[in-house]
Amino acid sequence: MMNLIIQEKHIMMKTYQRESHINQNNIKQYLTEEEMDQLLSNEEIRCKAYETKTKQLLREKFDKLKEKNNNNTNIIYNNNWFSNQTNIEIPEYAKLALSLGPKFALPFKQQDFPIFNIIADSEDCIQTIKKKEEQEIARTRVAIILDNEINKRPWDKTEKFITRTVERTQKFLNQNKNILILDADKGNVTVAMDEEDYDKKMKNIVNDMMTYKRTLKDPTATLLKKSNDIIDKMATQNIINNSEKYKLKSTTARAPRIYGLPKVHKQDTPLRPICSNIDAPANKLCKFLANTLKKLTEKSVYNVKDSIVFRNKISDTPIYDDEIMISFDVVSLFPSVPVDYALRIIEHKWDDIEESTKWKKEFFINSLKFCIKDTRYFKYKDRVYTQQKGLPMGSPLSPIIADIMMEDLLDECMKKLTTKPRLITKYVDDIFAIIKKDQVDVTLEALNSYHKNIKFTKEEEHENRLPYLDAQLTRTNN
Repeated sequence: MMNLIIQEKHIMMKTYQRESHINQNNIKQYLTEEEMDQLLSNEEIRCKAYETKTKQLLREKFDKLKEKNNNNTNIIYNNNWFSNQTNIEIPEYAKLALSLGPKFALPFKQQDFPIFNIIADSEDCIQTIKKKEEQEIARTRVAIILDNEINKRPWDKTEKFITRTVERTQKFLNQNKNILILDADKGNVTVAMDEEDYDKKMKNIVNDMMTYKRTLKDPTATLLKKSNDIIDKMATQNIINNSEKYKLKSTTARAPRIYGLPKVHKQDTPLRPICSNIDAPANKLCKFLANTLKKLTEKSVYNVKDSIVFRNKISDTPIYDDEIMISFDVVSLFPSVPVDYALRIIEHKWDDIEESTKWKKEFFINSLKFCIKDTRYFKYKDRVYTQQKGLPMGSPLSPIIADIMMEDLLDECMKKLTTKPRLITKYVDDIFAIIKKDQVDVTLEALNSYHKNIKFTKEEEHENRLPYLDAQLTRTNN
């Protein structure tokens, strides 16, 4: 039907063009050449104005239909969930698809449902349950889930709309290979970035000679052997049993890969460097050591694990006229952590670790040194770099060691302050506080005096609002 309408419109256009040409020839008989040019010029201006107005009306009509369609599909679209950092105009349908984020579950056709793989994987998980009765309950639940999925109704309009939108987005991205799709450093934001711009910023990071150094030899094989030797010694000292030993040891490994997460909330969108340590030589050993160290921060009075816990902690907290909301952020935390200083803090707290582990202090500290000093390397575009200071990015140990040091930092800072914050919390390297307005600089100075390598920046509330942990905090005056 649509093709027939289009064909009819083309026929009408050709008819009108012929009639227009005939009319122009007739008019020429009564006007001078100059008058004719003026007439055609005026008509051209009128036609363009009408064309612009018509396009605008059609665009508005299309937008209303699109909005109505989106509302009918129950898809929530937020412009803040997508950031375009390229010079290319991203179509609206692509923005919508990309704003859904990497964790959005796409619909799939019934014939593509991997039923046998799911049954096999489910049975592997069920076999880990010790009690036979609980195994049967789990099998029943899996069977019900599979039956519901197999007998699922045909796709509804929401699933059809999503699938069509994703397919169009994939086609657009295939036509624009220079566009990279990345996760933002903070918030559930998808970022479109030019590949050349991304590569330039990453090279600026890895070529920082104060932090990283190019090396010609890949140390992966050597580090893998050292890691396995430590694990063998752990088994010999009964820190782990034989089953745990074989789970921790690896026969193959690869160098960590570095990548960047765009900081869309910062000017010029800098990148936060992150290393993927999946299959890294000592990754499993690092995880084991990290679990041992977690005890040191389990009873933290400062920590919040996410934005929900944070909001619950500060809910209904009034802020008085002489107080201010403020956040303090460490400049490049992991590369700035003084490793030897952090290790000394852990040694001082050994009594808290020893009571829940079979490790000997010297062996534990030496294993820790190996994991956070010797494994500080990565690859970018097949070039190997070593990190010369700070904690290794991407290592499972780095967050917990940084957290231990931040705990010590806040404890020491509180001792120095005569007027302490009425409320203070931290999430990794982000500190939130409600303090007296005249104590802002004093508090910042106390934080910066902890160690010469650790420097903080501050962000005060603006117009009674402060962004923190992907949320906008609003002042509640008292």
